[in-house]
Amino acid sequence: MNNMQKKTKLLISVTAAVVLIAAGLLLFFFKGKTTQKEKPLTPIEITAQYVVDNAPAEFGLEWVAVTMKKGGYACGKEWLEKYKTSLENNIPSTDDEHTQFTTYERCIITLCVLDMNPSDNLMEKISDTGLVTERGLNSVIYALLALDAAKGYEKLIDDYIGIILSRQQESGGFGLNPNFSDVDITAMTLQALAPHMDRDDVKAAVDKAVTYLSEAQRDNGEFATMGQPNSQSLSQVILALDAVGVPMDDERFIKEGKTLLDIVEMYRRDDGGYARLLSEEKSMFSATLQVLEALTALNVDEPLFG
Repeated sequence: MNNMQKKTKLLISVTAAVVLIAAGLLLFFFKGKTTQKEKPLTPIEITAQYVVDNAPAEFGLEWVAVTMKKGGYACGKEWLEKYKTSLENNIPSTDDEHTQFTTYERCIITLCVLDMNPSDNLMEKISDTGLVTERGLNSVIYALLALDAAKGYEKLIDDYIGIILSRQQESGGFGLNPNFSDVDITAMTLQALAPHMDRDDVKAAVDKAVTYLSEAQRDNGEFATMGQPNSQSLSQVILALDAVGVPMDDERFIKEGKTLLDIVEMYRRDDGGYARLLSEEKSMFSATLQVLEALTALNVDEPLFG
């Protein structure tokens, strides 16, 4: 074999080796990409995807934004960027007499969660305890949540805590009607009071409200609004108990061997969403969002709305 043939043979061998190495690297790369793509979503990620797929990234869907941000869901990243633009462009004027106070409060909470500073005008709007209280207990609850989210409003926070505590009923619950305790309103109130349980009066009120919720729970583990068991009330109770440090395996809330999480999963449907009523075959967006809020709260180490 002459020198030319030897050189040719060596060149072919080297080329073949390079091709094999390149092929191996490509195979490894694409195999990794394929594995990453095919990695199955967890049940909560499937639910988050359902919410994003059914929610336009527009002002008015603040709780979707809060849940996506706090949950850190991959499917919500692009949604959040679009939503932020809509939020900035649609924050209601504080001069509008017809805007509900809960709208201002919802905006403040969301702006804080998204690391976007609420304006002084917005904060001033909820600083009038008289006007806020006139709009009802809902407004007071969300004012407290908004002030806690914004931070630095201790005097106002104390005022609103006092107003809320004065509304606790003999049953231990809270309600929009002073003569009627309501599961959902009680659960929302607990979420607002939770950061202040270092106060003896708040701790006592929280304990009494938790007892009310335990007594309001049906023998099969359900919670009802206006006499109708539903997943949204269940979700609000889960949010409330998590906020005040009551674990899901607390015996006061286990019925027929089932925890609240076991019961809420009975509402799950094949599309990843949740129905509002057990009798419904299809998922409902608002019910699914509230379940996702509850599940997200259990997975993070901070209040969902703060």
